[in-house]
Amino acid sequence: MPKKVDKFYDFLDTILNPSGKLKKAIGYTRKFRTRLEKIYEIGELPLSNNPVEQAIRPATLVRKNSLFATTVAGAKANAIGTA
Repeated sequence: MPKKVDKFYDFLDTILNPSGKLKKAIGYTRKFRTRLEKIYEIGELPLSNNPVEQAIRPATLVRKNSLFATTVAGAKANAIGTA
């Protein structure tokens, strides 16, 4: 684990009685520490999941658009438009 990351988490431990959004942010950061450590252990892991997000986007749009098909004809038109 890089020293800067360890120093960052040590710094978080020095903050006494955080409240509000700071408390929430510190909790979130601590919760995902193991995931952050995996990035350093497995250097091949991508830092972004954008390719995955873009790959599932068409299916997500179809699902969302299908919510507004209030008639059978509308559902058929929606199915034709997404085929």
